[in-house]
Amino acid sequence: MEGLATISRTSDNCPPCLCDCSSHPLLTIPEGLSNASLVDCAKRDPEVNEDTEKNFAELLTEELKLREAQALESQQRDDMASLEAKKIASQYQKEADKCS
Repeated sequence: MEGLATISRTSDNCPPCLCDCSSHPLLTIPEGLSNASLVDCAKRDPEVNEDTEKNFAELLTEELKLREAQALESQQRDDMASLEAKKIASQYQKEADKCS
């Protein structure tokens, strides 16, 4: 609500929102604002929608990079564990060959 109050004080420079707020009965309209359906406005504004899509794409890219790094790290740990297991198995095999 504080953010909306700030918007209402500084919204004199902004054009009025042309949204249909009747589809959002749970939103209350604070004093000084003509529309509280800010989400609806963002959906209809191509610039906001494009920025939102870019931000979402950037977040997905970061998530994929993080998961790729985690997978690579996990694979390296698994490779090291596999190599260590092969070394131990080789040592046991040498000891077993001595007994034969």
